[in-house]
Amino acid sequence: MAQLHRSIAAAAFAAAAILSAVAAHADAAGYAPPTFSNQVKPVYPDSARAAGETGTVLVKVLVQANGKATSFTVFKSSGHKDLDDAVLAAVKASTYNPAMSQGKPTLAYLDVTYRFTLQGLAEEEGNTSGFEAKLAANPNDAAARKSLAITLINKHDYEKAEDVLVKGTQLDPKNQSFWSLLGFAYYSDGVQNKKDERYKQAAEAYDHAMALQPAPEASDVRNAAAAYGEYAFTLLESQQAGAALPYAQKAAKLDPTQVQYQIELGEALQGTGDNTSALAAFKTAQTLDDKKSANVTARIYADIGISQLALPGHEADGIASINQAEKIAPQSPVAYQALASYYIRKGDFDAALGPLSQLASVSPNDPQVQVDIGDIYVQKKDYVKAKAAYDKALALSPNNGNALFGSAQIAAAQGDLSTTQTALSKAVAAAPNNAAVYNATIAAILLQLQPKGTDPTPDAVKYATTATTADPNFASGWYDLGVGLAREGKKDQANTALHRAFDLFKAQNNSQGMAQVNARYKELNGADIGGSSTSQGVLQPPSH
Repeated sequence: MAQLHRSIAAAAFAAAAILSAVAAHADAAGYAPPTFSNQVKPVYPDSARAAGETGTVLVKVLVQANGKATSFTVFKSSGHKDLDDAVLAAVKASTYNPAMSQGKPTLAYLDVTYRFTLQGLAEEEGNTSGFEAKLAANPNDAAARKSLAITLINKHDYEKAEDVLVKGTQLDPKNQSFWSLLGFAYYSDGVQNKKDERYKQAAEAYDHAMALQPAPEASDVRNAAAAYGEYAFTLLESQQAGAALPYAQKAAKLDPTQVQYQIELGEALQGTGDNTSALAAFKTAQTLDDKKSANVTARIYADIGISQLALPGHEADGIASINQAEKIAPQSPVAYQALASYYIRKGDFDAALGPLSQLASVSPNDPQVQVDIGDIYVQKKDYVKAKAAYDKALALSPNNGNALFGSAQIAAAQGDLSTTQTALSKAVAAAPNNAAVYNATIAAILLQLQPKGTDPTPDAVKYATTATTADPNFASGWYDLGVGLAREGKKDQANTALHRAFDLFKAQNNSQGMAQVNARYKELNGADIGGSSTSQGVLQPPSH
C-alpha cells in the first residue's frame, strides 16, 4: 500500500485511498556497516582450477541486529556454479558483527567479494590504485574497469563506482557487464545511503543490461528484479501507480517467486483501477506467502479487501478480507488503513474516523495518522478538531510538511486566502517535493467553495497553474486547471488543460482519472474527449 502524499481534502474528491507510511529508515549519519567476527575463506575447488575457471563472486549477507546472518544472496555470479557455491559455503560458515547506527546495532547488508584467479583467491576490498593506473594508461581496458568498479562497490564507495561505470558505458555502450554493474551500484547506493532517486537510475541501467543480454545470468536477473521492485515501491509510495506498474511487472516477471513483487504488482494494478487483475496478483502472493510474517500475510488480505470493495457486488467479501487482516495482525496498521480508505471513497467520513482512531492506537508516533484525521475533520468542516489533529502531528514532527499543510487547508476551506498562502509557503518549504500536490489540493478546495462575495476561481486557477509548473506531469494539477479555466469561460484553454490531464492519466494507465477528466470535458463540450458529440452540458463543480 502506498503512502498518502495528497491530503484527504483532495483525495476524497478523487476517491483516492488513504494509506499512511508505515516504514521508517534509519538515519545514515553515524553508520558503520557489518563486519566479520570470524571470516571463513572460500576454498578454490581443484576441479575448477584444473578447468581454468576464474571469476568474481559478490555476495550480500543480511546481518541482523543480534549479529546473526539470515540471508545470503549471490548478487554477482562468477559464471561458474562451483565457484559461487564455494563462496556461499564460506559466508554461511562465517560469523558477523552487526552494523551500528547512532551507536545502536541495526539490521544491514554486508557486501563480500571474492575473486578467483588461476593464481588463487583474492578479496577485492583492498587497494584500487592498480586498476586505476591501468585505466589511466588505457581507458578501454574493460577488465580493469570492471574490477575497479567491483572493488569500489565492495568498499561502499558507490559514487566513485558509478562514475567509473558511467564512463564505461559511454566508451562501450554495448558492454552488458558495465550496465549491469552500474545498475547494481545505483541500487546499492539507494539502499545503503537512503537515496530513493538512485532506484530510477538503477532500473534504467538494468533496462540497458537486459536488452543487451536476452539470456542474462541468474544473479543479474535477481539484481534487476530487486532494482525494479524497489523503484516500483518508491513510485507507489508517492502514489504514482501508473508509473510503478511497468516496473512492478518487470520485477514479478523476472522473479515470480518473490511475494513482495506480487504485492507491488497488485498494488500498482489496484492504483490504476484494474482491480480484477490486482486480485489475481494478490492471490498469487497468497500462494507464495510462507506465513512466517503476520504483517505480510495481513497486508495481502487487506490488499485483497481493497480490490474486492472496488468491485461491484463484493462488499461483503472485501470487509471480510480486511477483518481477517486485522485478526491476523491486530497491531499492524494495514487493516485500519484499508477500512479508512474504503469509507473515504464512499464519502462516509464519520465511519472513516473509527479505523483512523484504531490506527492512531497502533501507530501512536506516526504523525501522518494525525494528519489524516485532520483531513477528515476538514471535510466535515469541523476546523477546531482538524487543527487539534494537525497540532498533534506537529508535536510529533515539527517540520512535517503534511501537518503544516493542514493549516493551509483549513484556511482555504474557510475562504481565508491570505492565511492560505502563508501556511502553504511554510508547507512547501518543509516538503518542496510536494509543491505540486499541495497547490493542486488548494485549487481543488477553492473550486469546491460556494462563492460568498469574491469568486475564488481566479485563485484556484493560480494555484493549479503553480501545480502544473512545479510538476508538468502532475495530472491532477492539469485537471484542476481545466476545471478552473472552464469556470472562467476560457473554453479553449480549459480544453487544452483537460486534454493534458487525460493524456497523463492515460500514460499512467489510470482509468479512473481518465473517466473523471472525460466527464468534465463532456460537460463542457457535449462530447467525449475522444468520442462523438452529444447534447451540450453545463460544467459542474469538480468531484475530485
